[in-house]
Amino acid sequence: MSLKGKIWIENQAGVNLGKGRVVLLKMIGEKGSLSKAATAINISYRKAWEQVREMNAYSSVPLVELSPGGKGGGGAKLTPKAHEIISMYEQLEHDHKAFLKEKEIEFSQLWR
Repeated sequence: MSLKGKIWIENQAGVNLGKGRVVLLKMIGEKGSLSKAATAINISYRKAWEQVREMNAYSSVPLVELSPGGKGGGGAKLTPKAHEIISMYEQLEHDHKAFLKEKEIEFSQLWR
């Protein structure tokens, strides 16, 4: 027996942050490019761009700074706030897994 759960953060407009968006942010930080990040996690550039646009719109400061493409090529980089949010989300996810494990043990003892 195992308990499962997911963590996501919603605002008035709907889901604003979840595992997929955190993975996108981390990949942008690693690749330095929205296009390369989208390719690496197998989503379209348009979807990645829309998710970044939404996250930036609902944050008090942008999470991703985009540089336009062109002859020299564009780029994307995470802001310090994005790094804080990634860290906080990962801690929340860790705490959630620990909580579920604890409750799984309690429930399995009750279920016997």
